[in-house]
Amino acid sequence: MHFKNSFLQTWIPHKPRYLAFMLGLIILLLAHALFDSAARGARLLDITFLIVFVTTLFAAWRQVWFIVAVVVLGVPMFGLQMLSNFFHAGLLEIISHVFGALFFSFLFVSILIDILKTSKVTMNTIYGAVSVYLLIGIAWTFLFGLVEHIHPGSISMPQTLEPFLVSKQQHFNVLMYFSFTSLTTLGFGDINPVVPIARTLSYLEAVIGQLYLTILVARLVGLHIATTQNH
Repeated sequence: MHFKNSFLQTWIPHKPRYLAFMLGLIILLLAHALFDSAARGARLLDITFLIVFVTTLFAAWRQVWFIVAVVVLGVPMFGLQMLSNFFHAGLLEIISHVFGALFFSFLFVSILIDILKTSKVTMNTIYGAVSVYLLIGIAWTFLFGLVEHIHPGSISMPQTLEPFLVSKQQHFNVLMYFSFTSLTTLGFGDINPVVPIARTLSYLEAVIGQLYLTILVARLVGLHIATTQNH
C-alpha cells in the first residue's frame, strides 16, 4: 500500500488536481461548436464525455468513495450515451439524461464542499471553483434535456433553430446554450421554457448561479485576506 501511494504521488500530483478537470470541462463546452454534423457530433460528444470522466478520476484519486461514486454514475452515463447513438429509443434517452444529471450534480456538490472546506486559497481552489460553475450549467443541460424528452415542447425554440436540431448532439448543444444563458442570467429570449417544471428549473439555475458567485467570491476573498494577515 505504501508503494502504491508513493507511485501515485509521483505520477499524479495532488495540488493541481482540478486543473485537468477544469480543462476537460472547457473542452466539453467548446468542442461542440466546432463540429455540428450528426456523425462527427456523435463521436465528439462521446470523446468529450470520456475526457471529463478520466479527468474526474484524476481529480479524485485520493478518495476511494468518490471514485466509486464517479464510476457508478459515470460509466452508465457514458455507456448509455454511446448506445443512444445506435438505438434511438425514448426510454434510453431518458435514462441517459437521468444518469447525466446525477453524475454532474454529484460532481458540482462534492467539489463545492471540498473547496469550501479549504483554509487557504490556492490555484487548485480557483480551478475547482471554476469547475463547479461550469458543472452547474452542464448538469442543468441534462435536466432540461430530461424534461424535453418526457414532455416534448417544454422548451420553446424559434424556427430559425430548426436546421440545427437534426441530431441529438445538435439538440444537446442548443440546450447547453440555453442552460448557460440561464445560469449567467443573460436571458436573450430566443429560447423560452414553456411548462412549469422547465420554468422552475430555469429560474432555479439563475438563482443558484448568482448565489454561488456571490458567496464563493466572498469566501475566497475572506480566506485570502486572512491568510495575508497571518503572514
